[in-house]
Amino acid sequence: MNAHIIDRALAADPYTFADDAPAELANVVLSLDEAERVKDQLASAASDGHDVGVRLQPDDDVNRVVALLPHIALVECHFPTFMDGRGYSHARLLRDKHGYQGALRAAGDVGRDQLHYLQQVGFNWFALREGEDADAALAGFDTFSVDYRDPVTRPKA
Repeated sequence: MNAHIIDRALAADPYTFADDAPAELANVVLSLDEAERVKDQLASAASDGHDVGVRLQPDDDVNRVVALLPHIALVECHFPTFMDGRGYSHARLLRDKHGYQGALRAAGDVGRDQLHYLQQVGFNWFALREGEDADAALAGFDTFSVDYRDPVTRPKA
């Protein structure tokens, strides 16, 4: 089971990923295609207090998720490999261009060395890769004392 860090604290993952939308949309992460297919159900799930997330793959157009943002609780950017930086761009666009304030999770090949930089572009939730030491990863937020660019959000002290 992968460790999760939310707002710089270890946390449990309340979500499961589903290729096909289950009958009850609650605590589930859907692919962007599947979320668009059931978009009418997302609004009713949100009004019933159910949390639904959407997973963006690196080659997904981030603009497609914008219409879904009012009805979802989480956007997850999948990093198939640490060398694929398109999730960084997705995050920056969601936060800066589209004003998304909800949970933004980096998942996949995510490790300690990336956390500081992922946080700078707006991620506040990290699903660490299998085998990553969660306590050591938490220390990764304090590895650098200077930012090279203006972060989307300042880390909490």
